[in-house]
Order: sequence, then C-alpha cells, then structure tokens
Amino acid sequence: SPAQFAIAWLLSVKPFIVPIPGTTKLHHLEEDIGAIHTRFSDSEMAMFRKQFEQLDLVGFRAKDAALTDK
Repeated sequence: SPAQFAIAWLLSVKPFIVPIPGTTKLHHLEEDIGAIHTRFSDSEMAMFRKQFEQLDLVGFRAKDAALTDK
C-alpha cells in the first residue's frame, strides 16, 4: 500500500526515524506494521532521491540549514 511504502521509505532513510501511522482500522495497522519487513537497496534509495529532486515543490520551504542531513 502507499502507506506501507511511505513507512518503509522513512525507516530506510534514517534508522532513528520513528513513523507513527494513524489509523482506526486494525487491518490498516497490520498492513502498516508489514513495512518493517521491507528494505530498499542503496540503488533504489538513490533512484527515489533522483526522482524526488526532479519534482517542482511549491509552498513554504524551511531554511536550508534546517534541511541538512548533518
């Protein structure tokens, strides 16, 4: 599911990120928990980042210092 993909991606980005999905349906929770069994390879993460960087983002943007990985 898109939610499971998003959770798996967050877990792959940084190990200290703890996504907290919100749901009122047990089957959605069980699906979300399945994300812990999904890992993306370095090449997949590079591909996601390359595609993401090609998107035109609109709206408020935080200062660059707030967006660094350091």
